[in-house]
Amino acid sequence: MPIGRIVKIGVWEDEYIGAILFARGASPNLGTKYRLDQTEICELVRVALHHHQAPVTKIISIAIKLLRKQSPGLKLIVSFAEPELLEACDAPLPAELHEISI
Repeated sequence: MPIGRIVKIGVWEDEYIGAILFARGASPNLGTKYRLDQTEICELVRVALHHHQAPVTKIISIAIKLLRKQSPGLKLIVSFAEPELLEACDAPLPAELHEISI
């Protein structure tokens, strides 16, 4: 992923319903733990959707496929979940770092 870049992927279902954003994230050392440099790792920083029919997992999956085409050197996507949001959704995942190898 190019340095200092935010990749914005728009989402449509008959009309515009939101966007998925990927970026470097807040930490310049995000890839250190994985022995990756900044061009090989990014963070899923925002999923902003209005009312939608497709499952969020499908929307994110498509966004990741588009990101891979745009940034072929990318090896890992990380996402940080907020505990309050997980509890509100009755999500079974722990509130911690989530890693997606691509």
